[in-house]
Amino acid sequence: MKTNPFFLRSRCFALLALLLSLGTSGNIFAAKPVHKHPPVKHRVIHPKPVRSEPLITDSTSEAAWRKRLPWFYRDTALSVYRDTLIRPLFKRYGLGTGNLFKRGGFIEAVLPHGRALHEYAWDFEALCGETGIRVLEGHEFDPPEEKLEYQLQSGSLPPFPLRLTLGKTVLAGSAHMALIIVGLDSVSDSSARKLLAFPFPLTLALNAGDSVTAPGRWIPLPPGKEALLELPMEPTGYPYIRPGPGALFIHQKPTELDALMKARLKTYPTAVGFATTFGDRAIENRPLLGSVLKFAAAHSLIFIDLTASPRSLTATLAQQTGATTLSARVREPDSAADRFETELLKRCERAGKTGEGIWVLRYFPGLSSMLEAALNKNRPYFDEIGLDWVPVSCLREKKN
Repeated sequence: MKTNPFFLRSRCFALLALLLSLGTSGNIFAAKPVHKHPPVKHRVIHPKPVRSEPLITDSTSEAAWRKRLPWFYRDTALSVYRDTLIRPLFKRYGLGTGNLFKRGGFIEAVLPHGRALHEYAWDFEALCGETGIRVLEGHEFDPPEEKLEYQLQSGSLPPFPLRLTLGKTVLAGSAHMALIIVGLDSVSDSSARKLLAFPFPLTLALNAGDSVTAPGRWIPLPPGKEALLELPMEPTGYPYIRPGPGALFIHQKPTELDALMKARLKTYPTAVGFATTFGDRAIENRPLLGSVLKFAAAHSLIFIDLTASPRSLTATLAQQTGATTLSARVREPDSAADRFETELLKRCERAGKTGEGIWVLRYFPGLSSMLEAALNKNRPYFDEIGLDWVPVSCLREKKN
């Protein structure tokens, strides 16, 4: 059976018309509107402010102890020992929390060098007696200068085991060093002002001669500066070498010597003592030097022997007369900065071991600048060995 093509075509057109009519009436093929969703609001979470702890700059404060040694505050039985013994002594020595440790069954106090361990132990025991803390037991080790152990008790509290040891640090100010400048006769006014403004303590040896008053440029001396009076005495080369006016000679009587020293001291009453540089024959003469040291002891003056004489009687007669004396060799001018600094460090190292020292320099142009530069450069080293620069009278106070 054959199909009529016209019939099929008409049917297709009819079906297409039907679909178009349906789409128009039902809006089937129309573009659908796009619905916009409202924007999503994201919640911003702000972090809570962090409360910063206050900066602790003083390691000896209560806050520093609580923060760095919490174990020392958790145990209430330790509060008596902490507040009446450990902290007061640590404050006296300028120590912080880094010097106290809990090691096994002991509380260990690490103390700085500069004092013998038995001197620290004496301080601890003395304070225990003042605060009512009993020393139940004390134990020395071999060698005893390295470690001591105690068992302490306050009232009915449990015993407090304490160990004292010496650490590697040095107690500040445990060593003293004094600078003495001689040969100031030819110093200009501008150089004198530099010496007076020098940022470290200085002792100036002044030659007042037989004048009524000392040179006005040295009066008054600022804080940290002191004056010695150069005392001319008979040298070995006399009479070919003249020591100068107002000198002391071995043929003079004690009354004459006293009168000459009183006259010289009158020129500068605030001077802390005498210094002699070229009087090597007088230094070796017992009657003359004995009179000088008796005068110095009676007037609380220092006597400094700068003659470098191998036959000097200064140390021997000082013990007999009770005078405070020092002996040293004058360093002659040397403008080489490297040798200058080497000598400085050598003397400071020796002073750090012995506890004190002096460095006597003869003045030369440029000394103030060279000395200031060397001292400022080596400040960390001085702190490391616990060295303080002081006027020469502080050595006398330390000795006494």
